[in-house]
Amino acid sequence: MWDDRVCRGIDPLTKLWTEDAAKELIEDYSRDGKEYEGDVLYMIYLEGWENFKEKASLETGNSVLRQVAFLLEKLYRRPDVTARAGENAFIVYELGCRSVKEASERAEELCAGLRRIRFFEDEKNGVNIRTGAVWCRGEIREYSTLVRAAGYAVKCAADKGEYVKAIAESSFLEEPDAGSVEIGGIAPYDVFGGETDIEFITELTDMLFLCEDAAVGIEMSMERLCLYFQADRACVMELSTDRKYFETAYEYHTNNLRVKNDNLFRIPTFFVKAFSRNFDERGLYVCNSLAELEKENRVIAEREKVYGTKALMQSSVLEQGEFRGYISICDMKEERLWTKREITTFLMAGKLIAASILRVRSLEYSQHVTYRDLLTESWNKNKFIMEAAKKPRKQGMKRAVVTFDLKNFKVINQEFGYDMGNAVLIEISNLLGMFIEKDECYARIEADTFVLLFYYRETSELEARVGRLLNHVERLSARLGLVFSFICMAGICAEEDGSMEIQEMIECADMVRKSIKDYHKSSSSFFNREMQQRRDREKYIASRMKKALESGEFLVYYQPRVDIRTGEYISLEALARWQPPGEALIMPGEFIPLFEQNGFISELDMYVFEQVCREIQGWMRSGRKVYPVAVNLSRIHIREKHFLEHLESVCRRYGVPVDYIELELTESAFLDDPEVIMESAVKIKEKGFVLSMDDFGTGFSSLSMLKDIPVDIIKLDQSFFQKKMTEREKIIISYVIQMTRELQIEVVSEGIETEEHEQFLKEIGCDIAQGYLYARPAPLAVHEAKLWK
Repeated sequence: MWDDRVCRGIDPLTKLWTEDAAKELIEDYSRDGKEYEGDVLYMIYLEGWENFKEKASLETGNSVLRQVAFLLEKLYRRPDVTARAGENAFIVYELGCRSVKEASERAEELCAGLRRIRFFEDEKNGVNIRTGAVWCRGEIREYSTLVRAAGYAVKCAADKGEYVKAIAESSFLEEPDAGSVEIGGIAPYDVFGGETDIEFITELTDMLFLCEDAAVGIEMSMERLCLYFQADRACVMELSTDRKYFETAYEYHTNNLRVKNDNLFRIPTFFVKAFSRNFDERGLYVCNSLAELEKENRVIAEREKVYGTKALMQSSVLEQGEFRGYISICDMKEERLWTKREITTFLMAGKLIAASILRVRSLEYSQHVTYRDLLTESWNKNKFIMEAAKKPRKQGMKRAVVTFDLKNFKVINQEFGYDMGNAVLIEISNLLGMFIEKDECYARIEADTFVLLFYYRETSELEARVGRLLNHVERLSARLGLVFSFICMAGICAEEDGSMEIQEMIECADMVRKSIKDYHKSSSSFFNREMQQRRDREKYIASRMKKALESGEFLVYYQPRVDIRTGEYISLEALARWQPPGEALIMPGEFIPLFEQNGFISELDMYVFEQVCREIQGWMRSGRKVYPVAVNLSRIHIREKHFLEHLESVCRRYGVPVDYIELELTESAFLDDPEVIMESAVKIKEKGFVLSMDDFGTGFSSLSMLKDIPVDIIKLDQSFFQKKMTEREKIIISYVIQMTRELQIEVVSEGIETEEHEQFLKEIGCDIAQGYLYARPAPLAVHEAKLWK
């Protein structure tokens, strides 16, 4: 019966039960009345109240009502019921009373206690307290009848000039025409009104928002709240990151706490969320005595009892409408009737502190996102570089940076799902956290790639330790229940003279990691001088690439495709070359991989695309035969939102029909991000471009994949023809040609260098080829004689 049913209602002014709530409770008790000795219902009636209200201010009247309610709360505890029955009347239902005489004695004590309130001692106010008591044993079960009986008792007392009258319920039933006192309706209470201490609020604002460290400002505000409100404890409870608890985030208390218990620093979310419904429209909860809190949430009340709290006020912390916590001040000395000025001042103070808390949390989250990997909760690359650079150099020890990844991680995502892939990354991160030693650190820098900072004395010691690490990672597959072997590739950059920056060491470790070719078992390799030279060359190329593009150092070479039955050129492929002034030609194998890493490939591709459109425009204007031209498209373009619109606009600018342009994507692009690439492939076809898959046969794709990919052309990779083919290889190629014909996909064989290769292609029905046997990539002028005979 005494569950926290919020629907019963609390009177906003007095914090007593409303009449509806009291009706429900009292009728529950009266139904069981005959099983006990009896109960008593008191009515406390303020005679002359209406006349007083006409002369006095609203706040003065409200203050008197709160004082009466406060005293009633102190005199009567659960399970007794105290309620506000009207503008000028209160009722108390007290359990356990043996007779009318005892009820009368108790009513005398109650009335005497109330009359000692200073307001009622002053006869000038013209308000008398009269108390009527009804001793009941279940004969009257309706709340309204009991209240009329108590009102009748009050009237009897007034008629005789007395302050107290007690009757038995049976005597009221014997008087069917018995009168009662008039109870006024409760006037609306403006919970938002009240004067605020602006001077204190200004001081608090400066403290919170002028402090360099916002968190320190909040700590200082807790102390200031206690001093201003003469409270003993102030704290902030906040929702934990895992949302399981509300935890003490800030706390100040004037004296030693009565009890120190870590369990009190957190409350399960369920209980706080239920309690939050008791905060009013302003986000405020005011409690004059713990008895009020017990009505609404016994769990929170018991917690405050342990602290020794007598009275409290709390202000909610809301973030985008969600309850995220509260600011609380507690008086541990005595129960307390908070004044309206105190309430409105605390309300404003709570809003200011809440704003500062949200500001701190926003900064913390921003830093978390900036420096943390959101999946594994480990550091990200930026944080790793910052913190690793601060690590001390140890006497007799050198530093090393190790990067490693799982070479078959994509297969995990594809075969077991992304949830399992994420679980693998989290397990690896947890493993690294346990594997590193003091002053060492680690981070997830991208996808399935991690980086670690190690200290070491000898190279052999470092190599052995990396081996143990890879072995631990391999074992994770069994722990996760995967019938699948992890293969790890690790690059090691061992510091020699202490001159390398952390960023540089990561780049060197990455370079050697990516150079490892043995994918059949986990491997590690050290960065060496040869790699240093290659890295220096890459740095030189990267430093010059933008200026080279602006100054026209990049040239477009063309390699024809040939109809091997007639020897005629039927189309061209555009290829980029780099000719620095006064230097040897730089071949694409030297700069294309680097540009794909740093993203410059997208600018180069667009440059080549525009040069091709300019050439085609020239052919059209001069009346020459127009050949379709294949242009390479990096997978980086696919991730750009408007890349197709950009290509279309270039074609329109030069008046080139899009069906003259073939866009080439490598097979690996389709495998790396199949959903995105497939969506883009459909859009490419819808725009009217010809689509081809380059380097077919280099990946791990199934031939059945072709049925889902809307390509017009596949290009067999030149690796098929770089050596003498076995009968098995010939069978595979002939099967590919046969299947693609049935799918109406054109096949181009790349890398044809011998007549033997050409003869084989004729035998299996492949009509289009490209390679040194016919023509090398060269400027267009070299091919003009044969293109336009």
